[in-house]
Amino acid sequence: LSSPDYHPFQVTAQYKSDNNKKVYIDYKNEILTIVNVLKPIDGVSQTELTQLLKTALADELVTQAGFISSTVHESMDNDYVVNYSQWTNQAALNTMVERLQSGNAPKLGLAFSNATPGFHPFTIVSSHFSN
Repeated sequence: LSSPDYHPFQVTAQYKSDNNKKVYIDYKNEILTIVNVLKPIDGVSQTELTQLLKTALADELVTQAGFISSTVHESMDNDYVVNYSQWTNQAALNTMVERLQSGNAPKLGLAFSNATPGFHPFTIVSSHFSN
């Protein structure tokens, strides 16, 4: 067996559409989960990329219809930034992607242009908790 690509992360920021909601992972929820794995481009530090992403999320994402939450993680090896986002459904995410592609989310576009992004939509199939 080969070793998995392992990068420990710490949470650096969290944004929610409703501050009374908690961010949690539960396979019983019918929500769309997006994991963006971002690697800063040459000349951009992890800290700079994280700040660009945090600004974009706070200014452009939290009011987007269908947005539930977003949590930003920095890898402890300083190589990656991960954005874990939850959306009500695929249509809501598609609307945000169209907004981004049309230039109507310039701060998010700036964050993504300073990284090599990997965009991965997921459905949650299982959750496990300590006893």
